[in-house]
Amino acid sequence: MELAPLQLVLFKEYFQGSERGYGVHIYDSSTDGLKKVGKSWSVNELVTDNLYQDHLEGHQGLGVVLINTENKCKFTVIDIDVYGTSLQLFVDAIDKNELPMVPFRSKSGGLHIYTFFNDFVDTVEAISLTSKLAMVLSVNQFVKEASKTRAHALEIFPKQSRKGKMGSWINLPYYNAINNPTQVALTGDKELGLDDAMTLIKNRATTLDRLRSTVAGLPFSDAPPCLQTIYMLDAVKKNEGRNNYLFSWGAYFKKKDEMSFETELYKINDALSEPIKDDELENTVLSSLRRKDYNYMCKQTPCVNFCNRAECKLREYGVGKVDGFFSGLEFGQLTQYKQDKPYYEWEVKQQGEDKYKKLRFTNEADIIRQDSFLQLCFRELHVLPVKLQMPAWFKIVNQSLESIDSIEVEAQYDTSPVILLKRYIYEFLEERAKARTRNDILSKRVYFDDKLQEYWFRTTDLMEFLIVNKNFKTVDTNTIGATLRDIGCVRRQVKTEKRASIRIMALSKQSFEENLTFVLMEALSEGDTNEKEDETGSIADFAGFTAIDINEDTVLEAEKNVVEETFIVDENDMDFKFDKALDEDRY
Repeated sequence: MELAPLQLVLFKEYFQGSERGYGVHIYDSSTDGLKKVGKSWSVNELVTDNLYQDHLEGHQGLGVVLINTENKCKFTVIDIDVYGTSLQLFVDAIDKNELPMVPFRSKSGGLHIYTFFNDFVDTVEAISLTSKLAMVLSVNQFVKEASKTRAHALEIFPKQSRKGKMGSWINLPYYNAINNPTQVALTGDKELGLDDAMTLIKNRATTLDRLRSTVAGLPFSDAPPCLQTIYMLDAVKKNEGRNNYLFSWGAYFKKKDEMSFETELYKINDALSEPIKDDELENTVLSSLRRKDYNYMCKQTPCVNFCNRAECKLREYGVGKVDGFFSGLEFGQLTQYKQDKPYYEWEVKQQGEDKYKKLRFTNEADIIRQDSFLQLCFRELHVLPVKLQMPAWFKIVNQSLESIDSIEVEAQYDTSPVILLKRYIYEFLEERAKARTRNDILSKRVYFDDKLQEYWFRTTDLMEFLIVNKNFKTVDTNTIGATLRDIGCVRRQVKTEKRASIRIMALSKQSFEENLTFVLMEALSEGDTNEKEDETGSIADFAGFTAIDINEDTVLEAEKNVVEETFIVDENDMDFKFDKALDEDRY
C-alpha cells in the first residue's frame, strides 16, 4: 500500500515545527533491555516534504524541532520515558476526562502525550499549560516511582522557550506507517492506524484560550492534588486504600460544605471502577466523619503515592495553606486541670507519627489565639504549621472541647497565684503570734475574738506581710480584695481597749475553716514543719528601699509610711486602692 498524498498533507499539518533543522533516526530491530536502539543525529538544513514522506514510508526516521523562528510551537509533548510498566491509566484518564491530548506509544515503549494546536502559539504559555496538565495527572510522581534509577525519565517538549541555534527535537510517531507503524496513537485499548489517528488529532486539537479554560475547569482544582489526580486517573482499586481515599474526600467535602458532604462522598464512591458497598461506606467512613472533622490521610496509601506538597500548599483546601483549613496535624485528648486558674494539656502529633505529644497552655487565650499553639508546635513537635482560618481553628477547638477531660486539682497541689495568696493569708492569720488584746492589732498582729469567733486584722498589715515578708507581688490589689471577699471577709470598724477606733477586716472561724483549712491539710499530708515567720522582718523593701540602705532612719521612715497608708475598701466589690499620700512607685 502506498502513502496517499492527503495523508502526507495532514500529517505534516499537525506535526509542523521549525522550517530549518531536524533530527534523523535510523531504526534498529535490536533492543537494549526493552528499549529499541538505533542511531540518531541532527541536521541543520531545511525541512522538506520528502523528509516527512521518508519517515511515513519507513526509509528514515524524522525528528522535528518544535519551536519555529518566531518562538512559537504547534504542539507540545509530555515524554514519559518509562518501559516495562503499564501506562494505560494515563490513556484512560485522557479519554475519561476528555482532555485535549493524544497519547502515542514511544519508540522506547514509554508514552508520548501530545497536545496539538490549530495554529502556532506562544511557546512559553503552551509549555506552562502542558506542565499543569502533567502535574494534575501526577506524571512526575509516577515516573519517579516507576524509574527510580533514572534521574530524567520525564521531559516536556519543547525543552526551550526560545529557539536557539538548533533546538531540541523529538522523533515523530508513525514511522513506516503503511506497513508496520511504530509509535501509534492510543485510545481506550485500541492502537490507531494513521487515518484514525489524524481524525483523533483533528478532533482534539485546541487553542490556547480553550486550553486555559480546560485547565481552569478541571474537577476539584481546590482540593489536594493527590485527590484530584487519583480521581482523574481512577487509580484506586480494591485493597488499595479505598477507605483512606474516601475518608480524605469526606474531610475535603465536610470542610467545603458540611451540609452536602455525604451526598458528594457517595458520588466519589460511585465514580470508582470498584466502589465499596453503601452499607460499608455508611458504617466506616461516614460514621466517623459525622462525629468530628479529620485531616486527610496524607501518610497512607493511596494519597502518599501521589503527594505533591508544594502544590498542596497553594490549594484552597490543601494542607499547609496559609489561612487555610488543614494544618497536617492530628489532635487527641484535650484536658483541663481545674484550679483557681485552670491550665490545659492538648495531645497533638504530626500525621504519620505514632505517639502524641502534650502541649501545655497556661490559659484559654493561648489556645484561642493560635500564636502560642504554633510556638509550642515549634518547640515540642519540631514543626511550624501554618496559621489556619479562625473559623476552621475554632471548629477544631470546639470538637476537642466536646470530649474535654476535666481534672479537679486538689488545693494542696494547686500552684496558681490566688491559691498561693490564700496560703499566705492562712499563714498570716494562723501561724504568727496572735494579738492578746484588740489594742495589739495596732502592732500588726491578728486578733481572734472568742465571743464572735472571728479573726480581726488590718489590711495594711496583710499587705506588708505579703509584699515584704513573702515578696509576693504576683497579683494586683484588686485580686487581693476580691479574694478576701471570696473567703468571707467583711469590713468593720471596732474600738480597742483604749477606745481607739480602727478599721479592720473580720473573718469568721467558719469561713476560715471552709476556705483556708486546705492549707492545714496540705501541711499535714506533706509533713510540713515550717517555722514561724520572723515578725520583726524588715519592711524596707515594701517602702521602696533596698537591703543595703537599711538603717534606723530608713526603717522608721518606712514604718511611718506604712502606718499612715490606708486602704479604702468598697463595701460592694472590696477592691483596694492605695491612698494617694503613699508613693505608688514603691509598690
